[in-house]
Amino acid sequence: MKPVCFVLLSVLLLFTCFSCKKDKAPINGQWRWTYTFEGGIAGGTVTPSSGTVVSLTLGSNLIYTTYLNNEIAAQGTYYYTASGNTSIIHFDKPITIDKLFLKGEETIFKQGSDTLTFSDSWVEGSSSLFVKIK
Repeated sequence: MKPVCFVLLSVLLLFTCFSCKKDKAPINGQWRWTYTFEGGIAGGTVTPSSGTVVSLTLGSNLIYTTYLNNEIAAQGTYYYTASGNTSIIHFDKPITIDKLFLKGEETIFKQGSDTLTFSDSWVEGSSSLFVKIK
């Protein structure tokens, strides 16, 4: 009876480990900034200037490129780490383009395959939403 219980327990633990995989969906690709919620007491939403398109490309080679109206504005390197349910992206320098400001370290929230949010806990809950460029 003990060997059967041991085998069943082992199979159950193995199944549990495989079913608890974290979402490793890549954040690589082209993303268009849509707005930033500034958080804090006043709150408020910041959007790109009228007629302006701000986008960010996260390459699989860990190089990012920011664009202002399809013209390269800046490039640099990034990496991301995951611990538990939290993923953090680390840029080599803060990103400032038009009205968008991303610190060097942002928490990543990926909703589905076409929405990405970077959240900065240092600025009272500021969150910037990006949508995937097809």
